[in-house]
Amino acid sequence: MFILPGIKKYAYPVLLFTDKEEARPYRQGVETKKIVVVHLKGKEIVLIETLMPSIEEVKKIFNNEK
Repeated sequence: MFILPGIKKYAYPVLLFTDKEEARPYRQGVETKKIVVVHLKGKEIVLIETLMPSIEEVKKIFNNEK
């Protein structure tokens, strides 16, 4: 979850969909009780993966492990 005013302070880009129809293809099949990781190349989504919400999985995200 992000709080919009806080996003403006990040040193890295955060991209948001503001149009429900544009976001619809990326929301299909997403498991809302898991962590959703979106991989980008430039501003293009290249992979969406879901991870179990655990400390180990979160560490993998920040350490770029697979």
